[in-house]
Amino acid sequence: VPVADAVAALRVWLEGEAIRHDAAQVQRIEIPVPDLDPLRWLQAQRDPVKGYWAGRGDDIQRGALGEAEVLRGAEWQDTADLVATVTARLTDAVDARYYGGFRFGPWHAQDASWRPFGTSRFLLPQFEVVRTPAGVHLACNFLGGPAALPRWLAALDQLSFADPAAPAALQPPPFGLDRPDRAGWEQQVVAAARAVAQGEVAKLVLARQRVLDFGQTLDPFALLARLRTGAADCFLFGGVHAGLVAFMGAPPERLYRRIGRRIETEAVAGTRPRGDSLDSDRALARELAASSKEQGEHRVVVDSIHDALHPLCAEWLQERAPHVVKLRTVQHLVTNCCGRLREGVSDADILANLHPTAAVSGWPRAAALAAIARVEPFDRGWYAGPVGWLGCDAAEF
Repeated sequence: VPVADAVAALRVWLEGEAIRHDAAQVQRIEIPVPDLDPLRWLQAQRDPVKGYWAGRGDDIQRGALGEAEVLRGAEWQDTADLVATVTARLTDAVDARYYGGFRFGPWHAQDASWRPFGTSRFLLPQFEVVRTPAGVHLACNFLGGPAALPRWLAALDQLSFADPAAPAALQPPPFGLDRPDRAGWEQQVVAAARAVAQGEVAKLVLARQRVLDFGQTLDPFALLARLRTGAADCFLFGGVHAGLVAFMGAPPERLYRRIGRRIETEAVAGTRPRGDSLDSDRALARELAASSKEQGEHRVVVDSIHDALHPLCAEWLQERAPHVVKLRTVQHLVTNCCGRLREGVSDADILANLHPTAAVSGWPRAAALAAIARVEPFDRGWYAGPVGWLGCDAAEF
């Protein structure tokens, strides 16, 4: 229906739902509308709280706006109460999602840029634009009963469907700082190799931080639109908090996807670049598949995922050997796994057991986390932490 008619229908629906249902239950409506690009729609909105999610290879995009509810965890991986609250809220709204994630590790933030995110944070948006191959829907999630109605109606009045102005051309940043620098990075690699050789860890995954100063205010959703053109084989996510701090990424790895009691995950470890010709690309893939070093590191990740999830599953299947997956600039060894969860297993149990995998930290987990905290000169914050969504009977990170 025309956008103006959809907004009018949302107003009528909100006024009815506010007095009809339990204030602690989320109610949701989706109305088909003409084609909208969720990223461009977000760029046009005045509300500073925005989010975006695009699944890997499923051609579904979701633009999220406003805060219907925000749930926070006090401790790292403290998600049991949070997951229970989401499940209770969404009993009558099976298509609604809480979007969010939590920190990579348990230590306290040292970098002020991560403070607005906290330890864990999941947000139910007030409004969404959902774009699928079958069409586009404008959705509303309502929570709170009659007392909340004025806030929703005010937010509805602020929705914009105008075409946003094109973002300013992005110039190359004149300033960049690596932490650690090249010499420091080489020292860290030597220290990591020594830890492996001495048996402290079987695998250790280090990270670097690059700080860029563009000299201008950046539109995070314009950046996401640029990422989208080159990341078709990746997940794409982004979120902006009221403090105008944004977090975004285009990771290739699925931590897990759950639909009912079925769970899917994957081990991604072992990498080569793409070749500059078909022959060189194939040669690099053969080299990757034949490398005993890469196969050994990949096996550590496969085994860590098995050890984490097998006890939670009544059935468990995994590929016998990894295969090569090609992305735009790199190719990885990947082993797919799936299972049927035991009765009573929740997303909190899965997250607590599975994260961080050996692919982003190392193995054994406790020793690897201790080494990362000791060696890396910055706080990872949410980088390499689980990011995704929780629904009534499904989840993906």
